[in-house]
Amino acid sequence: MSLDDSRSNIPPKEIKGLKYFRALGTMLARLHEVGKERDKANNRHLHMDQYCTLILLWLYSPLVDSLRGLQQASMLKKVQKKFAVPPTSLGSLSESVSIFDPEPLKQIAKELGDQLPNAVARKRSKGFQEALLDQLSNLGKTITAVDGSIVQILARIARLAWITVGDGQPTCGYRLQTQFEILKGIPSRIDATTANPKGTADERAVLERTLEPDRLYVTDRGYQSWKLWNAIHTKSSSSICRVRDKIHYEIIESKELTQADMEAGVISDQTVF
Repeated sequence: MSLDDSRSNIPPKEIKGLKYFRALGTMLARLHEVGKERDKANNRHLHMDQYCTLILLWLYSPLVDSLRGLQQASMLKKVQKKFAVPPTSLGSLSESVSIFDPEPLKQIAKELGDQLPNAVARKRSKGFQEALLDQLSNLGKTITAVDGSIVQILARIARLAWITVGDGQPTCGYRLQTQFEILKGIPSRIDATTANPKGTADERAVLERTLEPDRLYVTDRGYQSWKLWNAIHTKSSSSICRVRDKIHYEIIESKELTQADMEAGVISDQTVF
């Protein structure tokens, strides 16, 4: 039995974004051998670079809105010729999630992110905004905003498996622990944990084990922790944290504000313990 376009419900003209893949082809080719060691029978035809290409194709083509739609797209001669993607079964697509190691793909995402210019290079603003961007870019550290947002998409996938409280709201979900590089305007890292912020899923614990040097972490009061602040300092990074009103500390030194400080809205400059 042959596999051809007649078996697909997706018109070839609806496959969008093919021109954007040219720049990614060489980088994705590095993934071709990933997971090969698990193919003991040597009968797997869908490789990681091809799988990633199909996933990207799904992102660019609104008509491809399901796993079956993605499988149908792989049947199109246009797709097979452009990307050397073989006709793919639903089974191969499904098992790919557990076969392919995501770490090499993360490295490619990082390399692409590093190629993006920061906000100062992308857009020169006037007045205060320009001066602020210049000051931020001269800090010598990567300014990284950190937060955790709960995503309750699991309810759409397995609603019956959720435990609800009195008001009928689900008590579980995913929390996306996100680190966002402000000047580049892109996330540098996202860790998915359970929604319950305890143990290894605690926001402070997640940040502590993913700290990197030469960053300025900007956080809200949920990250208030002397232990975390010390860990950030030990990693040769810095932090700005909005703290709770009732925090207890001892003022070690109060520094006199300059005219520039006051014009910028600085209320006080203190060293505390």
